[in-house]
Amino acid sequence: MKHGGNPGSSRGETRVGQVPAYELRMVTIEENFQFLIFETGKQLDAALANLEDPDPARFSVVQSRDDYIDQLKALIESRCYRQVQDAGGSARKLMDRLIAQNVITANLERIADYAVNLCKQALYLHNTRLPRQFNYFEMFSEVRAGIDGILPALKDLDVDLAMEICNRESTLDNRFKEYLDRITLRLQSGRQARDLLTMLFILRYLERMGDCLLNIGEAIISAAVGQRMKIHQMEALDSNLRAVGNQPRLDSLKLHDYRDTRSGCRITRVEGIETVHAARAAIFKEGRLAKIAREEANLRRWSELDPALVPRIFEYQPHEDKASLLVEYFTGNTLQALLLGGTEESGRLGVQEVLEVLPGIWERTLIQEPVAPRFLSQLKRRMGDVRRVHPGLGRHAQELCGVTVPSLGDLLGLLAEVDRELHAPFSVWIHGDLNVDNLIYNTKRNSLHLIDLYRSEQQDYLQDISVFMVSMYRLPVKDPQRRREIAQRITSVRRAAEAFALAHDDHEWQARLCLGIARSCISSIRFVLDRRFARQLFLLGIYLMETMVDHDGPASSYRLPRDLFRA
Repeated sequence: MKHGGNPGSSRGETRVGQVPAYELRMVTIEENFQFLIFETGKQLDAALANLEDPDPARFSVVQSRDDYIDQLKALIESRCYRQVQDAGGSARKLMDRLIAQNVITANLERIADYAVNLCKQALYLHNTRLPRQFNYFEMFSEVRAGIDGILPALKDLDVDLAMEICNRESTLDNRFKEYLDRITLRLQSGRQARDLLTMLFILRYLERMGDCLLNIGEAIISAAVGQRMKIHQMEALDSNLRAVGNQPRLDSLKLHDYRDTRSGCRITRVEGIETVHAARAAIFKEGRLAKIAREEANLRRWSELDPALVPRIFEYQPHEDKASLLVEYFTGNTLQALLLGGTEESGRLGVQEVLEVLPGIWERTLIQEPVAPRFLSQLKRRMGDVRRVHPGLGRHAQELCGVTVPSLGDLLGLLAEVDRELHAPFSVWIHGDLNVDNLIYNTKRNSLHLIDLYRSEQQDYLQDISVFMVSMYRLPVKDPQRRREIAQRITSVRRAAEAFALAHDDHEWQARLCLGIARSCISSIRFVLDRRFARQLFLLGIYLMETMVDHDGPASSYRLPRDLFRA
């Protein structure tokens, strides 16, 4: 008998009796998941028994049960994917849970496989009493306790229980390191070498089970908070929140990916907090110690100049080779979002605010000492990544209509001395990465905020100007009117740079800006996958470098072409 879709159901799913098919699948997933946990535990117990008393018959049973576990895993995976597909975007929490369940399933199956391998290794022992010289039972107990904690942790999406599961990995890791050192020392005598190596393999399988427990715990954490999070990131977040007087249950927080980053830092918006600063939301960053420490120091420097311009630091904590930072969250839009999808006025006002605020910072931090930006040296350092993304661009000189177009390498060589000799007559405190997505503009308050400040330093102001101009130019906009508006914004930036240069007797500013724009055009194509647009940016950079090569006279007499960014 065929059952049609239920007219009252938004999913339109097939029903069996009065139970929707997706609900039946959910019940089946839960049941099979519990069976998988049960069977994995049985395999672990059998492996322990076989280690204490190696028995080929027991190994045969363990091996045969492995096929059943593989089938359970495949069934759960299949039904999880189907359930996620049916849920669509309307059941985010269910999807997070199913994704976690799928990760757990794969890792339980891996633990079961390790148990089979461990059983097999036990059969190779000549001295069956050797395992008793190592406290392997403690390692088995850690794995078993981790498995026993999975159901309650997943059922309630309990972050604390999930973190306990994760932390068993470090216990197993430490124990394995201890036994590895002992076995290495004993191997030097040459006695029982085969059995000692076999024992090392057995202990290694137990240690790898710990890696699986770590994956399982992190999967539950990610389902609970709604974002992929690793244990060290959750521990750092918890520590930061407690330090600022906030002690919520971690699973009550709302975490959101804040922005795309290619730097290796985790950047997360955290909601549902109470801090001594009365903030309800914050930005949490976690990454390499050197980078986060530098950003923290730069934020303090910016705060001395204008505390409203940059995020307040709520907490900073170094952790061995990593560090974490909890800072203020700003409402508003990135300038990138306004230029792409906002009104013409909002984009204009945002850029105008940047050009009013930054020159004021430059005036206050100006030091009358020459500084060399070395734009082309920066470009050389990034060419490896550029060529990996666009291997065909700029490798060889070309003939176009009888005119030789030099290769990028040729141009870099011809301009190397110019790049070394060009200096700004003074330095100022700069952002260091003044992309349009590192600027937050609140249209209601007409307020500007700077973010992602770890590259800030005392340098040439044209470093920021060139990055700012090119970041607007390379926005993925095809609408002619919108592109004209962006071209107008870029022109206003150039005028502001010219005004600042004239006011401070910077006579070589156009030559430096030429190389700065060329640098930004070519280096930024490593982030541009549209080959046609990447080539356009590349050729613009080449053109600018050629104008500098063709210039006959001092750098102060060079004039930057005015129609560079016309729509």
